[in-house]
Amino acid sequence: MPDADPEDMLLLDDLVGIADPNVELPRIDPDARRRRLINATHLARTKPTMYVVEDAHWIDAVSESMFADFLTVIPQTHSLIVITYRPEYTGALSRVPGAQSIALAPLTDPETATLVTELLGPHPSMGELGQMITERAAGNPFFAEEMVRDLAERAVLRGNRSAYVSTVGAAEVSVPATVQATIAARIDRLNPKAKRTLNAAAVIGAKFSRGPTGNAGD
Repeated sequence: MPDADPEDMLLLDDLVGIADPNVELPRIDPDARRRRLINATHLARTKPTMYVVEDAHWIDAVSESMFADFLTVIPQTHSLIVITYRPEYTGALSRVPGAQSIALAPLTDPETATLVTELLGPHPSMGELGQMITERAAGNPFFAEEMVRDLAERAVLRGNRSAYVSTVGAAEVSVPATVQATIAARIDRLNPKAKRTLNAAAVIGAKFSRGPTGNAGD
């Protein structure tokens, strides 16, 4: 954004969480701030632009309101905005007039098998194990990825992504039944200090920083 107003860039840095804490932000009211951000990031651009907003199901009310305003000026520009969210999200960004909605279905068995093969690699020891992961994933790509990561952390798999070798026979391998079980197993393998930090973070919320003693963010 080479032609942007320096004050607008300060507001943008603050919006995305990279503002310099030693630099004071412009003293303007919230509505003016919103208008300036929309103009700086959107209306002022002359080239075709695509914006991506991921995981809108976690968005806060203030950000949601700003993006809703942001969307109203899309027709005035050469821009595309893509918003991803889980089915349970029904907020303002899921009800945009004139928007096209694309509901992603689970992967088919062949698609899942292709993904698993890409994750594991072509080694002969991956054959039966790949089939097991494909069946257990039931079309969920995230679950397939987490199962492979779990097996690598347990040293069942040796090597790197797309080039793994199994250290045991497929009949001896157990894979978690759910995504939750996969993540729980990974948490169980953390050292005690890391577990305490994770527990504290879960209570504090999605965002937290180091406290004065350094305990919270270790």
